[in-house]
Amino acid sequence: MTIEGHVDGQLTINDLAFRSSIGPRSAADVFQLANAVGQWYIGFMVTLLNEAWIGSRVTAKGLTNQNGLTAEVSLLGNDGAITGEAAPNNCSMCVSFRTGAAGRSNRGRNYIPVLTNSQVSGNMIDSAWAADVVAAYAMLTFPASVDVLPGGWIWVVLSRFSGGVERTVGQFTEINNVLVSDLVVDSQRRRLPGRGR
Repeated sequence: MTIEGHVDGQLTINDLAFRSSIGPRSAADVFQLANAVGQWYIGFMVTLLNEAWIGSRVTAKGLTNQNGLTAEVSLLGNDGAITGEAAPNNCSMCVSFRTGAAGRSNRGRNYIPVLTNSQVSGNMIDSAWAADVVAAYAMLTFPASVDVLPGGWIWVVLSRFSGGVERTVGQFTEINNVLVSDLVVDSQRRRLPGRGR
């Protein structure tokens, strides 16, 4: 699942992965999941983003084979809600997804697309705003997820590689915790004008 937007003409992408706990799914099921994730993002994340962020789309693709089912939901018209000067494009906050198991294959993360200067003091991010972001993502973990996701979908970390070697079958591990490991501003250099897309 890919959530796309733009800041100052630069593409921002955050990926999330979900696994079906009830077997194979139809195209309608994949669309329903993409729509639910889009509605979650509009309702709980867009309100935390600077007005410089412009929503684009949510794209879902099944991974059972190379021609997996796809679905796309528009985010056009759903732009960031926080007014005020945006920090430079590269300034971000990393949100970490944990599964309770050790190792890089059992952790995930997203970099929040745009910070507002009023949320940053020096190199530090406002803790209350960070807590709101964590709370929004935590809605995708069980049991809160039953109110957000269609039945039978589980938010997971997807690992395609182990020790630099491609797995023959991807590993899916359920996410049960969301956190911010520190409040220091992170940098996503490819989001700077002229560096990314």
